[in-house]
Amino acid sequence: MEGQLPFITVILLGVVVSVCPCTIAANVSALTCMLRQNRDSFSSLSFAYILARSFAYVVVGILLTIFVGKIQITSNAQLWIGRIAGPLFILVGIFMLDIIHIHGFENKCVVWMNRIFSETYSLKRATLLGLMLAFAFCPYSSAIYFGMMLPMSCSAEWGVFFPVLFALGAAIPLVFIAWVLYKGMEAKLDVWNKFQRFEYWFRKIVAIIFILTGILFVWEYFLE
Repeated sequence: MEGQLPFITVILLGVVVSVCPCTIAANVSALTCMLRQNRDSFSSLSFAYILARSFAYVVVGILLTIFVGKIQITSNAQLWIGRIAGPLFILVGIFMLDIIHIHGFENKCVVWMNRIFSETYSLKRATLLGLMLAFAFCPYSSAIYFGMMLPMSCSAEWGVFFPVLFALGAAIPLVFIAWVLYKGMEAKLDVWNKFQRFEYWFRKIVAIIFILTGILFVWEYFLE
């Protein structure tokens, strides 16, 4: 089980990024617009959208993992990475607790794309939106991807596969959201409410874990 822990952690990081307030709002907005404009093609459109987001996470993660893996990291650099990790974990935890409200670039992208695609969504347009939103990180989702997932990917023996697992975790909530929207929000309202409650408490628990982890890093690198 211990050997599987990094893989499980990376998947959970993907889930966390996908259910953060700014990301989930952007995803619901984009998928709802696709459903409203073209219900008959919604399955293929939502699949293209989710696949494009996952593809972006995987490609960027693998390329950065390979690039960073070729760089010789000195002990001094490792020390500074450890010092940065503590405040970063704490900051991400605060964002996840929604104490500080920061809306990322994602919502603006959805509004902009919906205006452009006011007539109808095609597979190409759904794919383009998925690629755009994958790179429209809000502050704490970018911190999770670049500050947590990527270092794990670069330091693990099989780390090149971590971006794939991260993308898988990020896709799971999107598939569920698309399914609920397609089946009808009213008919699946109870399921949706349970999902929202799960998302709320899951995010809070992970936020507390991040803050405690950050405090441990700060204690180790600054106070000892």
